[in-house]
Amino acid sequence: AVVVWGPGGGTEPGAYGGIIRRLASHGFVVIALRESPGNATQAIPALNWLEKKNKDPNDPLYQKLDMTKVGCSGHSMGGLESEQALIKDDRVITAMLNNSGDLGHTAMSQVSASKTVGIVYGEGGMERPNAEADYNNQGVKAPACLIKMTGGQGNECQQGECGWGHGSGPWGGMAATVAWMRWHLGGEDFRKADFVGTSGKYINGAIIGQPGKWKGQCKNF
Repeated sequence: AVVVWGPGGGTEPGAYGGIIRRLASHGFVVIALRESPGNATQAIPALNWLEKKNKDPNDPLYQKLDMTKVGCSGHSMGGLESEQALIKDDRVITAMLNNSGDLGHTAMSQVSASKTVGIVYGEGGMERPNAEADYNNQGVKAPACLIKMTGGQGNECQQGECGWGHGSGPWGGMAATVAWMRWHLGGEDFRKADFVGTSGKYINGAIIGQPGKWKGQCKNF
């Protein structure tokens, strides 16, 4: 399976080496974009490039990629790039936005009901209003999850809560993205219980190795 990673605005993809290497260590082929315009104009050509390599008998990746199992993820603007790729490209079946959410609060409602989408965000992050409004849009038909990181020790604040901020998802919260991709791309259906219900790991569990807890909710599953 393939994962496309989109960096945040103005940030080099190398800044996300931890999550890129961690996804790769779980068996995914990961391609990191050089930038994230937020409209899938980088993500879709990246997939076209990989698909060409997958079909080339002279390429080391020949017939090594499952282009029916593609996920997108990214931070901030990279999350918007991921969401738009999910909407616009049939090869992309799932996306996990990190500290992101549509500024117009409508993009998640455009995701096909046959695909899945999630957002990991910080309690104090500037993305919080957009993340929550995108998820809470009444037109959302796709199976979707909204996963908040709570109990952080930072000084970023939103809606009276301070702690985990705009940089939380790709670093302290990377386990959620890895688990999401293993569920939706890797076929590990047992991970559904970690996200959906009332007592799973990403619903009301500790953020392993970090301060605080996950507080998650899902719908349409």
